[in-house]
Amino acid sequence: MMKTSIIFLLLLPFLLSSCGEPKSENSSQNLFAAVKPVESKTSQGEYTVNLGMLTNQEKSENNIPAKFLDKNITLVRGEVVKRSESNMTWNGKVKGEEFSNVTFTIVDGFLQGQININADTYTVSPKKDGNYLVVKVDKSKAIKGGNDVVVPPIIEDMSKSP
Repeated sequence: MMKTSIIFLLLLPFLLSSCGEPKSENSSQNLFAAVKPVESKTSQGEYTVNLGMLTNQEKSENNIPAKFLDKNITLVRGEVVKRSESNMTWNGKVKGEEFSNVTFTIVDGFLQGQININADTYTVSPKKDGNYLVVKVDKSKAIKGGNDVVVPPIIEDMSKSP
């Protein structure tokens, strides 16, 4: 009986460390968890999103790690606008990036959002299977706008007044 107790005590730390749910690489410490490995320098990837990091105001921290595509950043919470239990918008910025902003809107458990870091834009969109697609926007494929601005007549008249 004594030998069994000693063996149990020696194995206890190992048993305790292996109990519980298996954790994926990014499950609780990261906003995004890759569904399948993402190749470096790719412009899109499929992820699961830990919505609790954004929606649970009491437990969420002001700094949220977000690793996606070729980025490993920290999101800093700004204003959160809660319109109802299932409808909110999370606004913030990227830590250390002066010219950045992050906006996520969550409605009925689905997230749609955008991350802007300097000149780069990333969109986050839900897929039918419940995962999310994160895409780096290729601005070279955007429709080019002209520099002709049409001013509505009422504003033209106001600009001429003394």
